[in-house]
Amino acid sequence: MPKSIAISKVVAAAVIVIVIVVAGIAAYLALTPTPTAPENIKLGLLTPLTGAFAKTGKAMQDAAQMAVDEINEAGGVLGRKVILITRDTAGDPETGLSAALKLILDDKVHVLMGTFSSGVTLAILPKIPQYKVPFLVSVSTATEITTPVLTEYQNYKYVFGTRWNNTQVALLAVSFVTEVVGAKRLFFMSADAKFPRDLYAIAKPLLESKGVAIVGVDYPPRTATDFTTYLQRVKEAKPDAVVSCQVGGDGPIFAKQYYEAKVNAPLYFLGGALGSQDTARQLGEASNYVAFGVAAWKVPITPKTLKFYENFEKRFGYSSTNYEDIRTYDTVYIAVDAIKRANSIDPDKLVEALEKTDYVGACGRYAFDKSHDTVWKPGYLQGAIAQWVNGEGYVVWPTNIKQRAYEWPYG
Repeated sequence: MPKSIAISKVVAAAVIVIVIVVAGIAAYLALTPTPTAPENIKLGLLTPLTGAFAKTGKAMQDAAQMAVDEINEAGGVLGRKVILITRDTAGDPETGLSAALKLILDDKVHVLMGTFSSGVTLAILPKIPQYKVPFLVSVSTATEITTPVLTEYQNYKYVFGTRWNNTQVALLAVSFVTEVVGAKRLFFMSADAKFPRDLYAIAKPLLESKGVAIVGVDYPPRTATDFTTYLQRVKEAKPDAVVSCQVGGDGPIFAKQYYEAKVNAPLYFLGGALGSQDTARQLGEASNYVAFGVAAWKVPITPKTLKFYENFEKRFGYSSTNYEDIRTYDTVYIAVDAIKRANSIDPDKLVEALEKTDYVGACGRYAFDKSHDTVWKPGYLQGAIAQWVNGEGYVVWPTNIKQRAYEWPYG
């Protein structure tokens, strides 16, 4: 046999062997599962990005994203990246429910967070037992959001309130009336809506038990722009203090007319627009000495508080709401803390971990009671009372973070 033919046969045989080996490797690789990166931890945020409360809803989204970014920069959780998926509720129950179902069914989030409006939260609540997704309510205040945890635990154990509830909001007002002002006669003036009426129903017996007489109650329509008649009734009643819950655009109008009418009684706002420094500066002298309740302030409530304010305002270029955004920021961390301690994204394991929460956030120390609402007392969460003086806000209560004494110069 010629030498060239022999060499060709050897080469051909070698090629066949190589082909067989390569085919074998390919087959092995095809049958061997390719290692995949761990699934991302998905947090779903429900917030109003359109409608009357879009500005506040954007602040909630910004704060949540800031928390997520910080967590990822620190290495994520359980070796996974955390991602935030936001859907718009428009402040509407039907829209909010649809958004929640999309987060649960389409986006398959591991934790649901939000919302701003109690009506939206209450519309979503009946779906939670069906889908068993932990739902951390960071803003909505209605007390009935968490009461089902006590009566139907197995169905509603997935619901937690990282917000403050109506009772806690009312307790701040009671502290203003009884501890800051020492009033004995109170006039309650608020917009005609469910939230103010609920607050009054809670605050009234608490005030009366402390010897405070209610000398007047008025609910102007939410569309009211002229409060002349109502303010005259306040003057005639001669209260030692006035508590108001004009939480929308009517709040600044009411405060301005209150100032112009020279009502000689300290004024306290239960949240709303009067907690905004922009609003206070726009009102000028009319905002002077108005007091209001906040969940947090630019004081060292915890080692994380001032850092939150500094980073938030530096990153987004506007001031914190002192409630909605900072509570939502803390809520992201509380969710991730529970995932880390549970070493799992299993809903029931997350519930067990959340029930054992003892977390120090930017707002204060978080722990949950039997209704899955936050513990409200000194050393945990208790809010603060601030007052505007010449466009600057100062904490006047509680004493451990007090910046200056409360002032009422007209008495």
